[in-house]
Amino acid sequence: MIIVDRGVWADYFVGNKTDQVLKLDQMLGKVPIGTSELIYTDVLRGFVDEKDFDTAKKLFALLTELKMVSPRIALKSAEFSR
Repeated sequence: MIIVDRGVWADYFVGNKTDQVLKLDQMLGKVPIGTSELIYTDVLRGFVDEKDFDTAKKLFALLTELKMVSPRIALKSAEFSR
């Protein structure tokens, strides 16, 4: 399993074509990718547009979740921070 850092996700969602984003693109759907609710929260709180926020939530729902805090708390934290 690969854990993707929030900085790579940020680049991914804004369309930056870094080496890490290109590697992530290659792995999505092929390699198990994990995320923690803390990464989930940090990435989601950066979205302003509701449609983009929903798209990101759907993508994160497909990843393996590593629990550090409650997903409910992580989502509330992201929503509050936005």
